Amino acid sequence: MNLIVETKEEVKEDEPKEETKETLEEETKEEIKEDEPKEEEKEIIDDPNKIILLEEMTKILKEQIPKKNTFDNYYRCLIDVYNHFKLTDINALLRTNEAEIIHYIENKYEKSLTIKSKLCGIYKCYKVLNITSDLFKNKIEEYKYKTETQRDKEKDMNKKDTDEGNKLIEQFKKHYNELEQKIKNNLLLLSEWKQEAQLFCLLKLYLEYGVLRSSEIIDCLITDNDDNDKINYINIKSKKLVINIHKNDKKGPKIIELDNEFLKYIKPGLDKYLICNKNGLLYKSSSSFAKFFKNTFSEYNVYDLRRAICSRTIEEGITSKIKKLEYIHGHTIGVMLEFYNVYSKKQENNKEIVIGI
Repeated sequence: MNLIVETKEEVKEDEPKEETKETLEEETKEEIKEDEPKEEEKEIIDDPNKIILLEEMTKILKEQIPKKNTFDNYYRCLIDVYNHFKLTDINALLRTNEAEIIHYIENKYEKSLTIKSKLCGIYKCYKVLNITSDLFKNKIEEYKYKTETQRDKEKDMNKKDTDEGNKLIEQFKKHYNELEQKIKNNLLLLSEWKQEAQLFCLLKLYLEYGVLRSSEIIDCLITDNDDNDKINYINIKSKKLVINIHKNDKKGPKIIELDNEFLKYIKPGLDKYLICNKNGLLYKSSSSFAKFFKNTFSEYNVYDLRRAICSRTIEEGITSKIKKLEYIHGHTIGVMLEFYNVYSKKQENNKEIVIGI
């Protein structure tokens, strides 16, 4: 089985299609609280007549949004609207097309969560240009309540069988074993740090430690020092995976202790990145990596595996394992139970899960 497939994610990664909607929702879900309107936000431009081209608007957003993943989400929203309306002056576009932009977003996307996220992304542009938009603000508030009520109604409806989650994990273990055998048959794949070796180590990380957010691993360097606290990296000497850039990075780096078995396979990648595309280049965004992952392991995407591992860990009920996954995934047990404990429906004898040591 050839797991390395050619994909087109690098070609149009800034133009998300409906087929990637689930991926986009997973990426934006954790940014929503940040995206919602805040009265205290500081506007930086106050000139209704100033012509602002896309390049300048992009620069403004980058200055206002230090987190790359959050900026990528905003930028995708902006470029989507920009390409549709084909009006080069962003200032004029936003001031003269409020209702039209909302109508476009509501008609292009189906799920309330996606619509709300896209509206929030455009509303950020209004805020930094000091454009008052009660229409956008009220519409976002409307979708906020709509998504909350829908989430509550769909919580149990979206539950899947425990067996399905276990089957999913076993399928990824099968891919893992196939890659391991492929490497044993051709050690050059490991010594030359080919994509097969990268995928093998990535699955080893996911299956044995936890499924990190894609934004945390797409530019993860393999090194032998701690010299750079502005990047995410694996230090083969200290035996640690250090995630400096993550959703909760204000609390400090996320540090994961790695065992010798994992390090044995990762060492040939010294001074290279954990995962690259087939041309040896970094993935430009989480969504482009997610598309590659789904095309490689066509049955499921990376978020399916994240949910399945979370569901199994909660089902096992071992406190130490749950706490470890809380830390690695960057979620509290409450968030894990509400959003990620998907594969928890019993065929028979529904019983309460008791968490113990």
